Amino acid sequence: MSLIQPAGTLPGDIRGRFNRNPRYNSRRFSCENALKSNNRVTFSMRCPASIAAIVPAEKTIINPMKTTYAYIKIALPLLAAAILTAASARADTYSWTNFQSDIAGVAQHTDPNLVNPWGMAASPTGIIWVSDNGTGVSTLYNQDGTARSLVVTIPTSKQNRGTGNPTGVVFNGTQFFQVTKNGTSAPAFFIFVSEDGSISGWNPTVDPTNAIIAVDNGTNHGVNHAVYKSATLGVANGHNFMFVSNFHTGQVETYDESFHQVSPNGFVDPNLPAGYAPFGIRNFNDEIFVTYAKQDHAKHDDVPGPGFGFVNVFDTSGNFLRRLVSQGNLNAPWGLALVEGSNLWVGNFGDGLINVYDPMTGAFIETLMRADGTPLQFDGLWDLLPLGSGVYFTAGIADEAHGLFGIITED
Repeated sequence: MSLIQPAGTLPGDIRGRFNRNPRYNSRRFSCENALKSNNRVTFSMRCPASIAAIVPAEKTIINPMKTTYAYIKIALPLLAAAILTAASARADTYSWTNFQSDIAGVAQHTDPNLVNPWGMAASPTGIIWVSDNGTGVSTLYNQDGTARSLVVTIPTSKQNRGTGNPTGVVFNGTQFFQVTKNGTSAPAFFIFVSEDGSISGWNPTVDPTNAIIAVDNGTNHGVNHAVYKSATLGVANGHNFMFVSNFHTGQVETYDESFHQVSPNGFVDPNLPAGYAPFGIRNFNDEIFVTYAKQDHAKHDDVPGPGFGFVNVFDTSGNFLRRLVSQGNLNAPWGLALVEGSNLWVGNFGDGLINVYDPMTGAFIETLMRADGTPLQFDGLWDLLPLGSGVYFTAGIADEAHGLFGIITED
């Protein structure tokens, strides 16, 4: 785990989360400022001055006790054995590696396109595609964290005069969900959903560096415009469907193999409190897991807070199966990952913590911890992607004005 101190003059005031088009002002960006940059959580790094307070010494010196009492001499080995047994029963601990950031010095590599990186999807060859919400592109990375040369531009909805703002991304291995440009049609290998209400797809034979709009439900649809936060694919009754969380309308929308919306949508929880909307979504073993976050007044962004969140499970036809998690440790949950088949990792955007639940019963298992006894925590945590030797993560650090991409590994 590297302890790093970014310094220097960098562009970037903290952008409001409703308007994700950057407005740059020059300011000093120090480690101390970074730690204060978000009023909810801190960066996943520590200043060198605080290393001694954060990282415990590698060894603890215990003065030997001298005694002539036989029962104490017997008790001490038993106590030592009990301590070792208790230590071995402790929960696993985790470390992380920062692979990429748009801020020089924060990670192993610097990628200026990595601003508020959100959803991730892996290709069949293990290349990781990242939706960069702040720059309107998708950047690609190898599993060792190095960047690929291809950068794909995500288009905007008709009424969006800024850059694209993609959130969720899925890999499509079917022959369906085709996109068309200049008379050429092909299946979208990667499908992106965006906060401006657009859904787009990428195939290199259609356009090698640009995704193509397939659905536009932007502000030209008035008060019913969409704000898409995530997407996943599934099969129901032998047909492929795409499920998209529309945070503005509070619905999970369903699209068929031709990008036509299916009505009714399903995915209704009759007991969901008012003011909550679908946020993150994933398909695990043909069950659709949906996280819910509290809507702000504009119904565009989440409102963070302890206990602000739910997780539901549906089948691929949109039928409600079970309420998995209610409130508790949830705080604007978005990221979902099924790790080792039996542990559901739920990442909180609100406080940056990762909580683990039983995917069938919803029983709380643990909060991921570091070796020093503190929680593993990422400012602006978004996605979690199990792949290869660990679980990859994205985070919109500094209130989504910057970005971080890395990997979590078990100690």
